[in-house]
Amino acid sequence: MSKVFLLSTNVTTEPYPVYPLGMAVIAGALACGGHEVLQFDFLAAGKSKEALVASLRNFAPDVICLSLRNIDNVDSFSKENGWYLAQAKELTEIMRENSDAPIIVGGPAFTVMPEAILDYLGAEYGVVGEGEQLICNLVENLAAGRSVPRLSDGQLTPLTAGQMGSPLYEQNLVDFYQAESGQINLQTKRGCPYQCVYCTYPSLEGNRFRPQDVTTVIDDIAKAQRDYGIDNFFFTDSVFNDAQGHYLQFAEELARRDLGITWTGFFSTPGDRPCGITAVETRRSLCR
Repeated sequence: MSKVFLLSTNVTTEPYPVYPLGMAVIAGALACGGHEVLQFDFLAAGKSKEALVASLRNFAPDVICLSLRNIDNVDSFSKENGWYLAQAKELTEIMRENSDAPIIVGGPAFTVMPEAILDYLGAEYGVVGEGEQLICNLVENLAAGRSVPRLSDGQLTPLTAGQMGSPLYEQNLVDFYQAESGQINLQTKRGCPYQCVYCTYPSLEGNRFRPQDVTTVIDDIAKAQRDYGIDNFFFTDSVFNDAQGHYLQFAEELARRDLGITWTGFFSTPGDRPCGITAVETRRSLCR
């Protein structure tokens, strides 16, 4: 068993703070693999470097995992704080000064340009794409002293429904994001078949929808509601109402379970974009 320190570097609050779902999924996979994990969210910690150092030293990890959500704020007119990798580099240097543990980088931002970011940050290893299986193998190989590649590519073999991990939420993070944005993230499928020029979903998750098991996702919702008091979810699917109708199966089962939650997602409306889809945020209540 290894001790793994996970750090979410995202501090963006526009249009609202977003729960670090990717870190939670990786934490869940590692915990299921028998590893001890600690999740540290730089935003929820008030962007305190002192708190980061204290947590890192107290935990004394064998491995550090760094999650990158965004490269920049996609605003060409932004003059300040638009380039997020500079902060990630600073945090990497802080961790390097306070721990000898190897650093593994992952997340959607990293997957966009992995080699360049790994070089820029000066970390040892990187995971491209889906990481819940690769990170467990990587941590186990490092613990055993085996040689591992600098980059592990999860896009070579996309995960199937039964292989996708469930998030491990943390109560203090749930409390923070419920207070700041009123919702917690979850995903019912990955990938996107559309080719919108502004969007990275297809390159990050593949160019087809890969639904998760309906029962598994709703069990995750029920657990999150029971254990963490979460009643409002944001489904981070690229498009919730897929043409194949998976969303209908999900909605019907959710209604049958009568969990009494509210939820939000990105829905498609035809004809407004070259690819025939516009993502719009829509709120639906299944309370009875």
